[in-house]
Amino acid sequence: MPSAKQNLHQLARRVGRQPTVRRVVQPAVGRFYAHRNKRRSATEVWADGATWESAHWDQQWLRDAHERGLLDPAQPLEDTFVVEAVDRLPADREPVTLLDVGAGPLTPLGKVHPRRALEITACDALADDYDAILADAGVTPPVRTVAAHGEQLAETFGEDTFDLVHCGNALDHHYDPIAALEGMLRVVKPGGAVLLNHYVNEGVFQNYLGMHQWNIEQRDGHTVIWNPSEVHDLEVLLEGRAAVTTSFRDGGDDRGRLETVVTKAA
Repeated sequence: MPSAKQNLHQLARRVGRQPTVRRVVQPAVGRFYAHRNKRRSATEVWADGATWESAHWDQQWLRDAHERGLLDPAQPLEDTFVVEAVDRLPADREPVTLLDVGAGPLTPLGKVHPRRALEITACDALADDYDAILADAGVTPPVRTVAAHGEQLAETFGEDTFDLVHCGNALDHHYDPIAALEGMLRVVKPGGAVLLNHYVNEGVFQNYLGMHQWNIEQRDGHTVIWNPSEVHDLEVLLEGRAAVTTSFRDGGDDRGRLETVVTKAA
């Protein structure tokens, strides 16, 4: 049963979908939390935001997930960003093993690639909460999300385990996104790739509410993870260990997405 705090956060999320609230009220709330969070550690801020995140996955979302085919084990993999990454892998990597980091209760990735055998593992730091939500709804996921913090992936799965690692709209949710990215590189095989698919500057857009404490953008041709306190240049950080390529995709909603491929040195 949701706690009073979770119910409050769920109500806040629903109200926050109203344009006037997002434009006027949310920035004020964001400023309040930003002031309060100055006195708190990154893990404390993350833990508080995790309650907001759990409240996001309500019954309406589960109905939408069913309509989107997320409960179908034969759902085609249609995300061209991921499909093309699978196609680039050598033919002897069969089945292709893929880890979806920050997958939520139901990985949004399709389960069937048009040309290759695909084996998906989904993980999320809040997997236990999501299991409870699915159980309450009587839902059995085609790929069950297992509990793992992005910052501790190698301890959970071992090094050089997966052909690909995918992270969509989740790197900005981590208390230490650089440690999470390093973890993704550790668990991907040499020659494999980490696929990052994120809205541009989600922390700014969300007024740093909940788990949205980080931003991803391009500056002078480099991919940067940042917040008001820190800036990390991925090309500089990973030089000699991985190649970073990023492309911009127009999301049709005045925001846009960055699709970043981090290819681990062979």
